[in-house]
Amino acid sequence: MQRSVTRSPLAGYVPSIIAFALVLWILAFNAFTYAALAAHAEIGKAFASAIENDSPVIEGYVALGKVLRSLPGMANVGNSTANAAAEPLVARIKPFPPGASAVFFGGAQSPAHGRMLWTHRLLPFALVLACVLWWRRQKPVHMRERLRA
Repeated sequence: MQRSVTRSPLAGYVPSIIAFALVLWILAFNAFTYAALAAHAEIGKAFASAIENDSPVIEGYVALGKVLRSLPGMANVGNSTANAAAEPLVARIKPFPPGASAVFFGGAQSPAHGRMLWTHRLLPFALVLACVLWWRRQKPVHMRERLRA
């Protein structure tokens, strides 16, 4: 008696595809929000100069975000989160602009600020999870009848 298998051959890829989509979403979120924060009217210049040569990952987010925000229709993506995160930080960064990275990474001052810090720390774990899920995905197995002599 033969069984017919109706499972899709792509079914083993679904968890890894979802994990890689999560990685791309987190990367895009970080790129847009950190680039918007670096372009903020009040503390953007202080933040950009504070992370320069000190936070290469954040510099990468800002560089990628600048490229993405230069695309048509994407110029304002990330502004609302960056403005909400910058609002409580303005009073602390304006008196001493070189300490902008210490103030920003010191602790969350608002929900938007916490979200930016949380996704920044989440990306490496999501990337490792996506790689492990890809490595451990179910591969299609082809069975064949045993050959007898």
